[in-house]
Amino acid sequence: MRHPAIIIFSLLLIAAQAVAQERKLVMGRIVNIVDNKPVRDATVYAYNTVAEAQDAYNSCKAAQEYGLAFAPGIVIEVAPGDDGSFEVPVSETGALLIYNGIFEPVLVKIEYKREFEIRISQSIVIDESTVTAEARKRDKVGRIMPKGKDLMFPVDYFFEQVPQKSNSRLILQSCVVTEDGRDTLDFTSPTVLDTEEYHQTQLRRMGYDPSADPIYLIADRNGRLDTAECRRTGTLSWIDTVSVDFSRKKNYLKWNVVLEDYNKVFFRDSGQFRTDRIVRPMQFLEYSSEQYELDPQEYIKRPKRERRDAAGNISLTFLVGKAQLDPSDTLNAFYLDQLKTELRNVITGEGSTLKEFHIEGVASPDGTYARNLDLAGRRMAFALNQITSVLPGRVQERVYMTKRATVAPWTAVADLLDADSLAVEAREVRRIAEKYPESMDRQWTEIRALPYYRSQISPRLPKLRSVSYTYVNEIYRELTPGEILERYRNDGDYHSGRKEFALYEYWHLFNMLKDEDELEDIYRRAIEASIRAEGEPWPLPANNLASLYLRKGVVDTALLKPFIDEDKIVNQSWDNGRKVINHEKIVANQVAMLLKAEDYSHASDLADMLPPSYNVLKSIALCMAGYFSDDPVVYNSVRTSTPRNRVVMDLATGRLNSAHDALKSLLSMPLSDEEEIIAKYLKVELVCNGISPIPGNKYMNGSYDYWDMMECLMECFCYDPKYIGIADRDQLIGEDFVKAAMDFYDHPDKWQEKKEEFTLDRELGLR
Repeated sequence: MRHPAIIIFSLLLIAAQAVAQERKLVMGRIVNIVDNKPVRDATVYAYNTVAEAQDAYNSCKAAQEYGLAFAPGIVIEVAPGDDGSFEVPVSETGALLIYNGIFEPVLVKIEYKREFEIRISQSIVIDESTVTAEARKRDKVGRIMPKGKDLMFPVDYFFEQVPQKSNSRLILQSCVVTEDGRDTLDFTSPTVLDTEEYHQTQLRRMGYDPSADPIYLIADRNGRLDTAECRRTGTLSWIDTVSVDFSRKKNYLKWNVVLEDYNKVFFRDSGQFRTDRIVRPMQFLEYSSEQYELDPQEYIKRPKRERRDAAGNISLTFLVGKAQLDPSDTLNAFYLDQLKTELRNVITGEGSTLKEFHIEGVASPDGTYARNLDLAGRRMAFALNQITSVLPGRVQERVYMTKRATVAPWTAVADLLDADSLAVEAREVRRIAEKYPESMDRQWTEIRALPYYRSQISPRLPKLRSVSYTYVNEIYRELTPGEILERYRNDGDYHSGRKEFALYEYWHLFNMLKDEDELEDIYRRAIEASIRAEGEPWPLPANNLASLYLRKGVVDTALLKPFIDEDKIVNQSWDNGRKVINHEKIVANQVAMLLKAEDYSHASDLADMLPPSYNVLKSIALCMAGYFSDDPVVYNSVRTSTPRNRVVMDLATGRLNSAHDALKSLLSMPLSDEEEIIAKYLKVELVCNGISPIPGNKYMNGSYDYWDMMECLMECFCYDPKYIGIADRDQLIGEDFVKAAMDFYDHPDKWQEKKEEFTLDRELGLR
């Protein structure tokens, strides 16, 4: 026969093991203290006891020191999410081990805690793709230089009345300077042209050592300076190419010409051109700005469980004068079993913890106050014993518990009488209670003497004999979409941004909010929150915001830049599959954004990365950048898309007669006010480009004159002053003509007088 002490010890040991094996959900986040960014490439191992975790920790250290494989044993293991957070079920007396084979292993004791921030020291490793990216840059081939990026400035230089010498050298050089002339932005290598005689004589003068004259080695001796054509016309065509960013800044291309013989400079000249005045008809190209949306399901964030407080309560009824449940009230057993079940679920639930338990025993006022108070205490003790039978001692030790015994006042009886429409009886009970406020015993004596005490008052007293429970438990769970929207709408701190949503909560808000102003704010906040949580921006809200901006006409080329690498192909996955770089829809939206920013060269480069399904967008980007003359498919697809685009493309290629016919067709169509203004501006461009009698140009069928075009341009200026800046930078319209129109715009009276004058001349047939 076993000794009783041994049996008791064995039972205690089994109970202790059962307790140790119970698991609760633990939440944590791993952060690198080197750069304060989340750690993703780690594994979290959960052990039932600290001793098991310590053994695994020692195994990790040995594996690092001797290069052995780490054997974690039979254990639950999880990987952190993009923000470094994790959830794992583990014994409340167990421990965690965090390890990835690189940094020092970290042991974390649970000790009944539920939330942890684990900070480790991990050296930053450079991504291999960053190192090799420079070796994979794409070469541009088969392209002409885009207008608006690298501008080709042709200069026809006149040698009229300049001494012609057979032994001369011409030196040409250009540079780009700011409007005030203080800063040089770019310059070209000098162009050196020698006559044949000069070139040969100069070599003899240097003792046949070309290095004695540095520019001799770059001199061109093809004889262009002493050709018959040069001597006859006195002109020399000089084309120079300098790098000028496509911008609205009024910089200048300055050029210098020097003619010299062997001893001196005998002629010098210089000049300048505005670099912002270029051929730019593509700005009126007509195309739809489509937005490309990502699939939200591909970018959903893992829900984050958070602590939520929950409460519940029940009431039990007792026999008169006893601390026993009233057997006639069938709800007593139901409520008691329900409470026991709820408490068991709380203490055994993976994501919940019982925090508070409050009990209150209430006796009816029928009898002496001291007896009733003692009865309330006994009833409370009876019920408490029933409830605590399901709460292990380890749980009771960590629960805040309160007990309270009270006697219901006679005014509560009056309330019950009022509820049953016994107003006279209720009023009399209140009168007695108010008459003897300091003595409940005297109140009971007076009320018991009332003639309707047994018939009306006594039957209602059992309703006041009860024990009430209230418990508070923490539940770790994610919010439902409805709760998230409710928090956004009604919690001022969350709505304003003083408190931050979890990333999965932002994801639900993207799908529930409809107002674009609210969405713009939520997208911005989600991007910033993802950078703080995950160390990098979240593609979904960034692309959503870019699409919203494209609809609104807002330009922000920095939004999508973090998700695009021009040295990688579209949709190339990297970083262990956590991040997709160059998603085709993100690239397409960035192309559209760059077009709005007038960064056409960059837009065309990105468009090259897109698959054939984006051919319309690609063609527009290529045309805007000037890449169309060598690709008839691109040219024709854009030219034939709309009547206006035919005019624009013909203007860009110099097909003036075709553009003239296309413009006539365009103007014969029903047009909106804005479309008509654009058509009139294109008409001015076309006429000023050679088919109209503007001074210095020839007539074409006598159909246009100077004042017709001035009236068209003034209509554009008056419709929208932005056309003043457009015309001022337009190489297709003469600069003097634009200045005259700007002067008329600044002096309306002067323009009105001139307009009346040429209108009268037209009526008289003088124009």
